[in-house]
Amino acid sequence: MNYNFGNNLRNNYNMNTMNTWNDPAQQLGFVGVQNENEARAFPVALGNSVTFRDESQPNTFYTKTMGNSPLERPIFEKYRLVKENAEPAVHVQEGIQYALKSDLDAIKKEIESLKVSITTGE
Repeated sequence: MNYNFGNNLRNNYNMNTMNTWNDPAQQLGFVGVQNENEARAFPVALGNSVTFRDESQPNTFYTKTMGNSPLERPIFEKYRLVKENAEPAVHVQEGIQYALKSDLDAIKKEIESLKVSITTGE
C-alpha cells in the first residue's frame, strides 16, 4: 500500500489558502456600519486597526484599534467630519496700529545706544 500523506497535506493546504475570506476593511478602506454599537462589536484582529463609516450619520467615522496582546483593551475613537469654509475668517481688532520697519529699526538703534552708555557709565 502506498500512503502518500505528503501530497494530500500539500493539496489540502493549497486548497485552503485559495479560499480565504477577504476582509472588507482591506478591500474598501471603510467598513459601513449602522451605528456606534455595531462598530464596537466588529471583530478586529490583534495588531490591526479598522475605520468605520456610520451609514445613519454620514459625517461620523469610528476607528477601532487592537493591541498586539489579547489582554489589551481595544482603542475606540469617534470622529466627526466638518467642512471648512473656503475663506478662513480673519479677526481684525479695530484701533490697533502697527509700526513700520523703519520705526522699529530706529527704536533698536536707540536701545543699542542706551546699552552702550550703561556699560561705559556715561
